[in-house]
Amino acid sequence: MMPAKIDHDTFVADSVVARELGVSTMTLWRYDHDNKMIDAGWPAKIVMGRRNYRSRKALEEFKANMLRHAMLARKRGYTVAR
Repeated sequence: MMPAKIDHDTFVADSVVARELGVSTMTLWRYDHDNKMIDAGWPAKIVMGRRNYRSRKALEEFKANMLRHAMLARKRGYTVAR
């Protein structure tokens, strides 16, 4: 099932992003500094005050890209490293 198309962009707090991905906020910090994740489309953080946010559109594109990558790897018989 494809995610619903988003016509407007919203900002999502890192705490929500971490919950959606099942990782810690420290892992999000690591993703921000990991060139492989950045090359894979990891959305840049948007700092407002002392909090970090992500673009909902960019986050959904990243998740769809990761899903496509995992499905192709599975089809080819590869295991997907986390």
